[in-house]
Amino acid sequence: MVLSSYEYDSYNPEYYFDNISSDTTYLKITDFAEEKPILDILKDNKDILQKTENLIVDVRVNHGGNDEFYFPLLDYIFDYKVKFKNLFGSDESMYTNYTVRNCDLWINELEDYLTQDLDEETRKSIHEETKSFQTNYGKGFLEVPEESEYLLENGFTPRHVYILTDYYYGISGDTFVPM
Repeated sequence: MVLSSYEYDSYNPEYYFDNISSDTTYLKITDFAEEKPILDILKDNKDILQKTENLIVDVRVNHGGNDEFYFPLLDYIFDYKVKFKNLFGSDESMYTNYTVRNCDLWINELEDYLTQDLDEETRKSIHEETKSFQTNYGKGFLEVPEESEYLLENGFTPRHVYILTDYYYGISGDTFVPM
């Protein structure tokens, strides 16, 4: 068998907002790798989002990123106040493989996130996540309890929220879609 390399298609993230009718809003997010574009799109369109009846969130072909970066979007999805960590049932668990290689990759990724323009809570959370990888360095496959204290404020929630998804999404997409 001959293995060969191939050219990767270039990737340009999309953070797109469209008020497609008087009662329906469309939001496309192709990754959760940056906090600022998501915060900006929500802030710039806050008045429309607070009045829309239908919100369509398109995360098809989502390249993943960091869960913290989609938290502000959840305020428009859940119709009650709740801490993020309380969204998961007692029978739901998240696991991380803390191999040396995986820890090195994640620590590097988290350090890259810290170069972004982040709000203080997000910055603090990323530091805590980095410490978790440092503490569990090389320990293998471990359960990771959800400890995020992020409070979903439930400002204004559309009557209907539709999540468009497919089979292609990264790790943060894995946690966003099932909610």
